[in-house]
Order: sequence, then C-alpha cells, then structure tokens
Amino acid sequence: MEERNGWTATELAVATLLFVLVSSLFAWEGVGWRSRIALDTAAWQVASDLRRARSRALAEGRRVRLVFDTRSDAYTTEKNHDGAYLPSGPPVPLPRGIDLVECTARDDTVTFSPTGTAPTFGTVVLENRGGEKRSVVVDIVGRVRIVR
Repeated sequence: MEERNGWTATELAVATLLFVLVSSLFAWEGVGWRSRIALDTAAWQVASDLRRARSRALAEGRRVRLVFDTRSDAYTTEKNHDGAYLPSGPPVPLPRGIDLVECTARDDTVTFSPTGTAPTFGTVVLENRGGEKRSVVVDIVGRVRIVR
C-alpha cells in the first residue's frame, strides 16, 4: 500500500471553496449586526444624554431640555437662562446610517424641570437602514428607558 503525503489539487479546491462560502456567509451576516449595533449605540447615546440633562436640571436648579431635529438627525441640549433657552454645546449627530424618525414630545423637545420631572415628555424613535427601530421613552416623572 502506498503512503500518501499532502493533498490533491481537487481536495485543495474543495477546501478553498468551502472556506470562501463560509466566510462570505459570516461577512453577510456581519453587515446586519453592524447596523443593529449602531442602532443600539445610538439609542444608548440619546438615553444617556437625556439622563444627563435631567441630572443637570436637578443639580443646577434650572430647566434643561433636548431639542430633536428629524431633518438633520441630530439634537441639541439647551439650558434655561432667565426665561430664554441657550444651547449648551453643538448639535449632537446620530451615528451614520441611523435616522431620527420621530419625537412625540411637544415641539420635538424633551424638557426636565429642577425637580427632575418632565413637563414635556414623549418618545424618540430611531431607525437603522434595515428598518429596525428603537424607542427612547421619557415619562412625566423623568424616567428614561429604551424600548425595542
């Protein structure tokens, strides 16, 4: 009986083909995962900034609000100074591929009072290119949560 060392050309071709097929399947699935991760990241970003606005309102004893702009997929934090709201930083854009679909709060603005409650409250809806959505909900008592 003859001892065999190495692989035949046919075996190498089949192994290479299987490797390419499996790799392409994982790469294809990875595209959906990246889009989902970007959506979750954006939802956490919005929720975190809303919670930070509430904390600032409590700490500084003044109203703080986030104004959402669905046209530019961005939002701005504003503080109340003697009855007028002034931006406290540049607009915050959402990650690429994430759309700010809707804000149900009055005037697309979520406001926190010095007591931590939310006189203007609602839901901020985000969507990725795959059509998946996440909602960031602020209720009247100022609680912020993410809903799938």
